[in-house]
Amino acid sequence: MTSAFEKLARLSPWARRVTERKPDSLVARALRPAAERLADIRQVIEVDTVKWLEHHAALCHHLLYTVVRSALAPASDKTADAEVTTAFRLLHEHARVINGGVDPVLLTKDGLHTIPYEELAVARAKVQALERERESLLSIIEMQRAVGKARDASGREEGSSDG
Repeated sequence: MTSAFEKLARLSPWARRVTERKPDSLVARALRPAAERLADIRQVIEVDTVKWLEHHAALCHHLLYTVVRSALAPASDKTADAEVTTAFRLLHEHARVINGGVDPVLLTKDGLHTIPYEELAVARAKVQALERERESLLSIIEMQRAVGKARDASGREEGSSDG
C-alpha cells in the first residue's frame, strides 16, 4: 500500500525520469566532456609561461621606472604622464594574454561576485590621495598648535613683566 506522500511524489515534476535530455539544458551541459565545456568558456591558447613571466617582469620594471621618472618630473610635464599611461596599458594588455583576453577581476569573499580590477585600482589611488591630504592637514594643525602655544607663552611673559 502506498501513502499519499508517495503518490504525490510520483506526480511531482522533479520525480519524473527524463529519457532524453534537451540539447542545451543545464543537465546536457553538465554531462558534456570537460574539454568541450572549457572551449565554451574561454579560448585556450598556448603560452610559454617562462617567457611570458620574464616579459611581464620587464614590463613591470618599465612601469615602475616611468612612474618614478614621472614623479620626479615637473608638474607641467605632460609627456611623463603619457608615458606612465602607455606603460600601464602595455602591462595590462600583456596580463590579458595569460587570462585568455579577459580583463582581470577580483572575487568577493563569498566567491560569487566579481569586481573589475580597475575599480580596485581607482579606489586604492583615492585612498592614497586622501591619506596624503590627511597627513598634510595634520602637519598644518600641529604647526598651528605650536604657534598658538608660543604666542600664549610670549603673552604670559609680557603680562608678568608689566605688573
